[in-house]
Amino acid sequence: MTALTLDDFDPFALPTRKWDLANEIVDDGPQRPDCDDPAVQAAVVFLEQIQAEKVTGLPPEDSLLGAAHRIYQDGGALRWEIEARLVAGESDQQIAVRCDVPPDVIGRYEGTFFNVRYCLKAWGYLLNQVVGEGVHRGFEDDEVSNLWAWIALGGGPLVLDAVVQAFRAAMKPGEPLTLSTFLRADAGIDPRIQALVASAVLPPYGPSGIVWVETRRLLLDADAAIDEDRRALLLERAQKHVVHCALAVLALKPLPRLKGSSRGPKERTPAGGKVDDAKGCGTTVKDVLLHTISSAMGDNTPTNYDNLPHPVPRSPGAIAEDGTGI
Repeated sequence: MTALTLDDFDPFALPTRKWDLANEIVDDGPQRPDCDDPAVQAAVVFLEQIQAEKVTGLPPEDSLLGAAHRIYQDGGALRWEIEARLVAGESDQQIAVRCDVPPDVIGRYEGTFFNVRYCLKAWGYLLNQVVGEGVHRGFEDDEVSNLWAWIALGGGPLVLDAVVQAFRAAMKPGEPLTLSTFLRADAGIDPRIQALVASAVLPPYGPSGIVWVETRRLLLDADAAIDEDRRALLLERAQKHVVHCALAVLALKPLPRLKGSSRGPKERTPAGGKVDDAKGCGTTVKDVLLHTISSAMGDNTPTNYDNLPHPVPRSPGAIAEDGTGI
């Protein structure tokens, strides 16, 4: 029977493609095809030993793959963080230190359950298959893992560290890990981190467009402020406004308007003659993210917004043969 061969890059395959293929091979029974990928072959043996364990009582021999499988099966914050750090391009050793998991287990996890290292330059693929639709419509309350992956892809390990540490500090035993939990005023999270998360919750289009217009005005005013106290006050006001609006979106409530603001989305022409426009929310999203990340990360801030994946849908592009993305 012809052996199966995994494509070097398949834009439609999930990061779990090797584990999924191993399950398909085992399910096919005696007539199943072979596969020349070592990770798939090891996963097939592992699955067969799991099935045999019910009869023999002997656990699978591959303890490293067994540990990786438990992480995959258990889900939750540990799995989400490992996957986000893989997207951020961290090594097995770096992830092991941060997640308290042996580096060999991290390597087996990536090779079998979340195979992304071969395509880390393919941003279009990672946005579609890992981050998901939240990058276009705003992240929903239960999409914590997707948000972490998006932050990892755009901000890298430093920004991801700040966000994950903030989430960990606010977690309470038995409490579901949701975005709204970490946007509460009593969550104890740095408001700059909360604003970053909130900016990812708000949809780039629709009624929330006015939020971006109002927030952008505050950020522009803060940039222009000479007095440091005035600048800090405006930044804090912008952060709180984005958080309050994100909480309203997650609770399916009307968006609060900025106090003292009754202007429509096209009623002000700032210096330079460009009109604030709710439809041009890509620019305002950039401003919010860049300001919140720079405030949180200090000297380690990315100096260019090009480091961040754009939350507004772009024109379709091609993925090159070498796996580089759009």
